[in-house]
Amino acid sequence: PWRNISFTTFWLMLFIFFSFRVKDYALFRGDFIHAMEFYFASIFVTSFVLNIRINSIRMNKELEDIAMHDYVTGVYNREAVVKRAKEYSGKNLALAIVTVESLDIYNDLFGAEFGDDVMNDFVSIIHEYFSEEDIYQLSRRKLVLISRYHSKYESDKG
Repeated sequence: PWRNISFTTFWLMLFIFFSFRVKDYALFRGDFIHAMEFYFASIFVTSFVLNIRINSIRMNKELEDIAMHDYVTGVYNREAVVKRAKEYSGKNLALAIVTVESLDIYNDLFGAEFGDDVMNDFVSIIHEYFSEEDIYQLSRRKLVLISRYHSKYESDKG
């Protein structure tokens, strides 16, 4: 879009320069008005296209964020684990898989909303000890905790 504006500006200036030298003032004035109308219309269309592109990028970012988080607890989901697995390759990691076994009982006795509240409370407790990037939800009752750590050998070396 910016190339479009600079291209249009360049040709408009070239047109003004040559038409002013070649034509009489009355013809030049009419052509100049038409050229300026075209120029401002092209700027309007370009700004409209830019606005659409910016909104599209923003919406894609929001959709990606929604796709990477669990809608109940708000922590990263299975898709995020798969996407971030490449980042973790070759690093020292501590991994824990936590299953809330009694969640099915709470869901059966008190309903799914109560079970969701139990899971949210459990995740909020885990948030006290782990950062948001370390908690992933694999299923309704399974969490994966991934934390980077440095071995004693790496600490002494650095």
